[in-house]
Amino acid sequence: MTSKKSTVEATPSCPECDDHEYLLSDDGETFLCCACGFHTSEYSKFIAFELTLRFHSVKRPHNEHLLH
Repeated sequence: MTSKKSTVEATPSCPECDDHEYLLSDDGETFLCCACGFHTSEYSKFIAFELTLRFHSVKRPHNEHLLH
């Protein structure tokens, strides 16, 4: 039996259109989407926000506190 673990996507994508064709600066902060033209100089803030949304959207059992 195999199970598939849920993982966070390792490949950056556009926060606006979710496309994977982009230009990213060497420091990883300046982002330009090739599909929709979205541009930001604070890309890490978008990634942190997206991860927060993903974390809070995961359904957890009501008795999760008993699992710890």
